[in-house]
Amino acid sequence: MKYLLYAFALITIFASCGSHTKDCPALRDLSWMVYNNNDTIRFTNANNTKISFVVNIKGQSASYSEDCEKESGNSYYCKPCYANAGATANSDSSRNHKFQLSISTGNTDGGPNEGIYYVILDGFGSFSINGTNTIVPNQYMTAQVYSSLTLGGTTYSDVYAGQQDTLTSPGLMVWKSYYNKQYGILGFEDRQTHTLFYRE
Repeated sequence: MKYLLYAFALITIFASCGSHTKDCPALRDLSWMVYNNNDTIRFTNANNTKISFVVNIKGQSASYSEDCEKESGNSYYCKPCYANAGATANSDSSRNHKFQLSISTGNTDGGPNEGIYYVILDGFGSFSINGTNTIVPNQYMTAQVYSSLTLGGTTYSDVYAGQQDTLTSPGLMVWKSYYNKQYGILGFEDRQTHTLFYRE
């Protein structure tokens, strides 16, 4: 009888712990992550100067469980879940030692994607993608959404454009970039060559 009571006590303890554990899912919506490993992303400009990036790292966070923290009495605090996915591509040109394209997207508590952040050479862009076509500017960048925009002779829909403040960051060469859900990075304005690079 004593052993049965001991076993019951252990079961009760484990059940109690389990009831204060939060299960966090992996990122469910990967539709904004348009790149795959070994993809080649090519850009060119009006002078026929070309820059290519090859995706060599793509991954996403796995689902996980996390213990909640006891606060007082029977109250517990469970940290928000966070899931993300990302891709990194190296360029065939080490221009100014800035030769990487990185992109990531994520969400909290298994909800819809909340935002996307990317780096192209020495430029960057970030905005919310919660289905309302809203954008998140910051002190270094302004942003807007174009329902339709033509870059390099190709017209794209729902284009997110991020423009950096070159007065605040005068050394940046890539000062404006364009992104959409279907193709990823569509192009970028380059101060070094004074041209628009657009996807081939």
